[in-house]
Amino acid sequence: MDDVYKIVFSVIGFVIMIVGAFMKISHSMSDKFKYVHERIERKDDDTNARIDDVKRDYVRRVDLAVHLAPIQKAIELQAEKQDDFQKEIIQILKDK
Repeated sequence: MDDVYKIVFSVIGFVIMIVGAFMKISHSMSDKFKYVHERIERKDDDTNARIDDVKRDYVRRVDLAVHLAPIQKAIELQAEKQDDFQKEIIQILKDK
């Protein structure tokens, strides 16, 4: 009977040792993942802060409106020219 107790306690001790080692490894891995996540989050925050600075300091919508108006007018003019050109092509094809 003494041998059975020794075997049972040895198995229980071995299981506890394995569970403890697994918990230590998983805790260590979770710490590493937390560290990597915090580092990425910090870099994201820095990048977003820089983007906000550029939007706030360098790109003002009022300033862009002056430059966008001629571009928009040129696009509308080009669209009108294309419409006229298509009408001419359709007329030529109808005449033939």
